[in-house]
Amino acid sequence: MAQQEYKMLGDKMFTYKGTVLTLENNHELTPEYIDSLEDFETKDDDVFVVTFPKSGTVWIMTLIYAEDFPDKYRAMEKNYNTRPSSVIYVMRNPKDVLVSYLHFSNNMKNLDSSESFDWMLENVFTGCMIGGCWFDHVKGWITDKDKYNILILTYEEMIKDLRSIVVKILVETATFKHMKKDPLANYESLPQNVTDRPKGLFLRKGTVGDWKKSLTVAQSECFDRIYQERLKDVPLNMIWDISELQG
Repeated sequence: MAQQEYKMLGDKMFTYKGTVLTLENNHELTPEYIDSLEDFETKDDDVFVVTFPKSGTVWIMTLIYAEDFPDKYRAMEKNYNTRPSSVIYVMRNPKDVLVSYLHFSNNMKNLDSSESFDWMLENVFTGCMIGGCWFDHVKGWITDKDKYNILILTYEEMIKDLRSIVVKILVETATFKHMKKDPLANYESLPQNVTDRPKGLFLRKGTVGDWKKSLTVAQSECFDRIYQERLKDVPLNMIWDISELQG
């Protein structure tokens, strides 16, 4: 392992091979362990679920588990050299991601946190957050969609028409209202030394456009500039507000 590939980011996170991870209390999440995953053997009928944090990870996994096929799905946030038969990639408009992540980080003891959206914007732009750089993450998977058998879904599309996107999955079981009552979706098994959030309150709102209530006009415009610069060559039709789903 080249030492320059591993770098601590403060005292709670580290970056390795282009991604950012949180330090685990049991210290099992080491560079050596991450390297060993490159030899992980997949099956032809495996389906990989890939998301950037706070982009609908719990939701899509709830849909999958509702179909009672847990052994066929593995949640991954990194692109390894293996080529599974199918990949489901779920993305969410990044302004809602950053707002959700800020609230999430304030509830997790092993993450840096702040009440400042300027602080959160800086972390999004620099990639100093779990998952690394949102722009690189999305660009990489969208660009490689022809290399792998990737089904691209968006959080906003799932809200607009869940049934048409997740055929044969129990829709009612996976509604946000239902998930807020689900101990599994709310990570109620997390020990108190990991989260400050009361049991049953892991899921917050799950809406589209909630960022408008948190970001100032200046912060939103700053994000728009960086968004255009970093993803100008990537064909994305991002939905920023719930009203866009009603047209």
